[in-house]
Amino acid sequence: MAKKSRVQFAKKAAAKDMLKRLIAIQTERLIAYAREELYEMIVSREFKSRTFNLADSYVWAVYFNGKEQGHGYIGSKMASDVSLLHEWSRDPSKRVPVDGREEAKRFLAAFKSKLSGDAGWVVVWAACAPYAKYLDPAAGHTKTNRFFVISQRYDHIKNVFSSKGKVTFNISPL
Repeated sequence: MAKKSRVQFAKKAAAKDMLKRLIAIQTERLIAYAREELYEMIVSREFKSRTFNLADSYVWAVYFNGKEQGHGYIGSKMASDVSLLHEWSRDPSKRVPVDGREEAKRFLAAFKSKLSGDAGWVVVWAACAPYAKYLDPAAGHTKTNRFFVISQRYDHIKNVFSSKGKVTFNISPL
């Protein structure tokens, strides 16, 4: 006569552990993707930075449920001096110093404060120097908006993510 044995399976604990592992794996994938896309934005941009403050202002970040999982820049800080917003203005008081890396750090702090705690994954790329919006055609059609800064990768990113979530392109005001 065969004896029956009963095995207890911790279904909830196993499910929780599997979900935790899947979140970690997906987060690492998104971090790698964000880093690669920022590189693609840099190599495919059209604007040549004279001071490198625009280049220093490029940043990527990945968040999960409102918590930062990682962020990065295109490398070590390259600009040795600030650039000026409205550099050619006849009125010197309108010339505003710009430190691209500091602009990127301020952007990350401001962006994080606007995230909700249950948003799932959020991946963000930004060119934070305030004059970036005056260069990119996605920001408008003026004589200065003719150099791709970051918008050239939007269609590609939208194709990758649109079936999986919401993809937006924002141009923040100064």
